[in-house]
Amino acid sequence: MHYHSFIIGGGIAGTVLALTMRDRGYSVKILDHRSGNSCSNVAAGLMNPITGKRQTLSWRSEDFFPKAIDFYRRYAPENGQNAFRELPIHRILSSVAEQNRWSTADHPDRFKLFIEDQALSSLPSDRYHNALGTLVVKSGGKLDMKAFLKHAHQLLLNDLAYEEVDQAIDITPNSMYAYQNDQADHLIHAEGWNHADLWNFLPFTPMKGEILTLQSDHLDTDKIVIGSCFIAPETDQTFRVGATYDWRSINTTKTGEAREALIQRFQKMTDVPFEVIDHQVGIRPAVSDRRPLIGKHPNHNNLFLFNGMGSKGASMTPLLAEWFIDFMEGQALPDEVNLNRFIS
Repeated sequence: MHYHSFIIGGGIAGTVLALTMRDRGYSVKILDHRSGNSCSNVAAGLMNPITGKRQTLSWRSEDFFPKAIDFYRRYAPENGQNAFRELPIHRILSSVAEQNRWSTADHPDRFKLFIEDQALSSLPSDRYHNALGTLVVKSGGKLDMKAFLKHAHQLLLNDLAYEEVDQAIDITPNSMYAYQNDQADHLIHAEGWNHADLWNFLPFTPMKGEILTLQSDHLDTDKIVIGSCFIAPETDQTFRVGATYDWRSINTTKTGEAREALIQRFQKMTDVPFEVIDHQVGIRPAVSDRRPLIGKHPNHNNLFLFNGMGSKGASMTPLLAEWFIDFMEGQALPDEVNLNRFIS
């Protein structure tokens, strides 16, 4: 078959891009060499617009989050597994200054999309340590990455638009791309951290992350709680707890140090009994300036990159995919994401 584009990589970036391109009328095919330690297979899928110790609004949240929620409402529910859940996020306050900051209903306009009018609340003290209360964040939630990708890949597979391959794909830049009996006019790299050598001139800074799955009968399943770590519900009795950030050791080895650190952070937030039932490692496709890398290769007109979403792939990718397609159609990319910012 002849396609408009091959997309290399079937994680959250490549899959959302493929679905969006199909919505816009383009024929695409994902060539996916999946790894159990890929970021998309491991990530908790949190969509959290207010981040960091200072509880600041993450970059362009007001643009990314409405688009992401609309996208997953359309694509995630069909599998019947609650792949996308819009959940309130309770951020545990750690100081009186934080409490004072959020105690008024007169918040800056940029925050009004993401916090309740009465922003402060509290969680049951017999389950959570939150003496100063919590900041309640809305318009976020959690994407079950595995469930979403499984469903999306089946949709694409039904139309011959997805193929899982045995090894990493290395296709030489050319005027036309071929893989087995298929051809495509364009090649889009969306592999994540283990990107093709053709893009080694860009400042990728891959970031190792470890995450635990805990089982407990005593935690809330209708909200995400964030303090010294995040506690995000998976099922009625299982929760994802994470995550670590390590720029120094880019490998997929689980460490006892990370496991113990996450347990200690969890126990700062709650005293409930629990059991660790899984421990996973993934490598996030981060970039030195913490912005995505999107655009065209400087030496090959039909070779493109869609990468570098870091730990925010679930929330950013639906809008980034639209920007990318607009770029292929001749519109300018926002400077913050255009890979040309690193080309002198």
